[in-house]
Amino acid sequence: QNPSGAFRYQATPPDDNAGATYQVLPALAGVVLPVPPAPQLPAPAGNPPGMPTTGQGPTPDLPLAALLALLLVLGGRRLTTRPARD
Repeated sequence: QNPSGAFRYQATPPDDNAGATYQVLPALAGVVLPVPPAPQLPAPAGNPPGMPTTGQGPTPDLPLAALLALLLVLGGRRLTTRPARD
């Protein structure tokens, strides 16, 4: 532990290290990890006011990845069938 109260990561360099300080605090307090999770609050009913309602519309027939792959294939085929210019 440094004179400032913070802990260092290694003996050299002897600078204060926030990560080491955060990690050593539960050990010094005698807390066994993992710390139990905080109690869960009940989920609010419906969407909170002002929040977007995404993901609730109709689902597309083709997944977006398949559509993008089709566009890439067609675009590549168009480039390969174009006549060469001198």
